[in-house]
Amino acid sequence: MLNIHSSARFSIFVVFLMSITSFLFSFLWLSYAFFSILVFLIIIFRHQRRVMPSISNVFVSSIDGVVMKIEKNIMNSNEIFSSEKFHCIFCKILQFNSRIIRMPLEGTIVHTTYTAGSNVLSSKFWKSFEKEEKECLTISVSSDICNYALSVTQSLLWPFSSIDFYQVEENDNLSKGQDFAVSKLGGIVKLYIPSNILIQVEVGQTLIAEETIVAGPIS
Repeated sequence: MLNIHSSARFSIFVVFLMSITSFLFSFLWLSYAFFSILVFLIIIFRHQRRVMPSISNVFVSSIDGVVMKIEKNIMNSNEIFSSEKFHCIFCKILQFNSRIIRMPLEGTIVHTTYTAGSNVLSSKFWKSFEKEEKECLTISVSSDICNYALSVTQSLLWPFSSIDFYQVEENDNLSKGQDFAVSKLGGIVKLYIPSNILIQVEVGQTLIAEETIVAGPIS
């Protein structure tokens, strides 16, 4: 059964009505255009539940996408890590990937940092498209298995491209695979893990949310 994420249901319904109305009034080209948009929205906002690996002490992918870059043994810049260094896995949501962002490992939120950007079209339309404003939410998570951080960044090139962040607050307990945010036009998700954990993915590898093991097992 097809399940659409709740944040997109109203938009999809409106586009569906526009497509039907255009067809009834014989604006076939407009009807086809709205129908194409409808199909695209259904594809990117589909909300599929996956079968997670039976191994509990591993990080799973937060998104459907691809590994862009991996940085290893970076000097610690986050107080949540007990080790001096950490690894960072950069993952990108591609054009036709689902926009749902999930938790890679269970844990308790100990710190959140949100940086808002201003919309490019509203502030810099007549100046430049090169310097995109971005919004970013970073959470630090304390788990019985290990501590880690997750960062979601989205360019604000279009008015409707911001990320819908859920109300994530300190001391919230989140489970592995739980919905964390919804990107509208894709974004970058960065996973920061202690340097003593083995990375299981490589650059260019395709990721499946909740299914692909990105790091672990954690000893």
